[in-house]
Amino acid sequence: MTKTETAKLLSYITAVYPNIDIRQGTIEAWHDLLCDIPYENAKAAVKKVLAEQEISCLPAVGKIRAAAVELTTPRLPSASEAWGEVTRAMRLYGYYRPDEALASMSPATAAVVKRFGWREMCACEEPEVLRGQFRMAYEQYAAREREMAIMPADVRQLISGVAEQLMLDAGRIVQDIQNRPR
Repeated sequence: MTKTETAKLLSYITAVYPNIDIRQGTIEAWHDLLCDIPYENAKAAVKKVLAEQEISCLPAVGKIRAAAVELTTPRLPSASEAWGEVTRAMRLYGYYRPDEALASMSPATAAVVKRFGWREMCACEEPEVLRGQFRMAYEQYAAREREMAIMPADVRQLISGVAEQLMLDAGRIVQDIQNRPR
């Protein structure tokens, strides 16, 4: 979204709530926080937020970003739906066909299953305990994915860079420990 489009967005909001005063720097700040969202998506998100808002004030940028993600991103399966994908794959593919099992699942479900380990899940003798643990892990995964999707692109890149650096540092530490003379 361009700075001009950001100004149009703020103008739209002030047309709905004429008592809002747009101060110097507001357009620049909003543009910085919303520039990675296409204008049409941002406008649809603003409409959604304004329609749901009960107080006549400038909506929070975070609410607009969250609404834009909600309107433009495919919905993740619920934890129950994801567990259904897992149990279906267990029945169809079993212990010995993990690649086919993972391919049959949504990406979010497969990501959580990989953390548990497909074969470990299939071999578990406590399915109710496994279901509860899977549900908690899946809900954490979904919340983290949503949180990352809402963040501005430059903040996501910063976080990815920091995480990558931490992984490299951890790898070097492990390598140093393994290479120590005994």
